[in-house]
Amino acid sequence: MSIKIGRSLRWYNDYEKEIEFCKSNEFDFMQIWFRQGKLLIDNVNEPIEVYLKQHNFPLVIHAVFEIDE
Repeated sequence: MSIKIGRSLRWYNDYEKEIEFCKSNEFDFMQIWFRQGKLLIDNVNEPIEVYLKQHNFPLVIHAVFEIDE
């Protein structure tokens, strides 16, 4: 069994710099939040899903819900 170490994406930073940071610090993936029907990330080209896939860095999508949802 192997353990993978990841970190939360800083959604307000440049995505490519976030990938560089992860690689230079040996993180295996990033976590991105999904809330109210949207992936929470700024400063990327639309459609967001296509943009993220083009960079080919592993992601975990974390669904964030309010208690009443």
